[in-house]
Amino acid sequence: MRTASPPLPPGDAVVETFPAKSQLAVGGWVTLGTVVVAILGAVAGGLYVHSALPAAVVTPIVLLLVPLAVGCIRLGSTGPVLTTTRLLLPNFLRGWQTIELADVCGVGLRYYLSPQSSTAEWRLLLWLDDGSRRFLQIGAVRRLGTWSTPFSAPKTEEQWRHEWDLLADSRAGRAARQIADRVRLVQGDGGIYERRHREVSAAANRSETDYWSPDGRLGRLP
Repeated sequence: MRTASPPLPPGDAVVETFPAKSQLAVGGWVTLGTVVVAILGAVAGGLYVHSALPAAVVTPIVLLLVPLAVGCIRLGSTGPVLTTTRLLLPNFLRGWQTIELADVCGVGLRYYLSPQSSTAEWRLLLWLDDGSRRFLQIGAVRRLGTWSTPFSAPKTEEQWRHEWDLLADSRAGRAARQIADRVRLVQGDGGIYERRHREVSAAANRSETDYWSPDGRLGRLP
């Protein structure tokens, strides 16, 4: 499937196209293959029993699964696009969500630790001027460095610095730094991103324990 390109206004240009979550595309193609097998089976069954009943049974399932498969293939093959003034996120079936970099007041990673299990990962988030935030599926980081278990964490300044470097070199960390650099260029000195750094100051939800910021900070959330 050809990767979709977002529409750009005059004067805007693509700076970086981030990789998509390929597992979604694999799941989409598997689902689409299942749909094809189901259709062929319904046709063969209908011819065998001389009845339209198999097709009637399969049709609602096909109508449900085809959009799901197409959406997963799209999200698994089309990643977020960073332009000179915007961040564009692909919608599930078609079109794009537009985030103006002028409205970004936080870019960074948050460490999610599920209270129901040992699942933990660093997630890339954006905070916007309207108080909302967006999760970007660009290489969530699992069990990295000294966070080899959800119950261990850096203890010395050297360990904290080492952990920041490891996260900065991850796919999510590199994307965060690229986005932050572009936000600074768009907003200039004294912009809302430099004044607020919401990746550090925003209140944590019940599953967030730590933050990582492209400006060199890493630590516990209050």
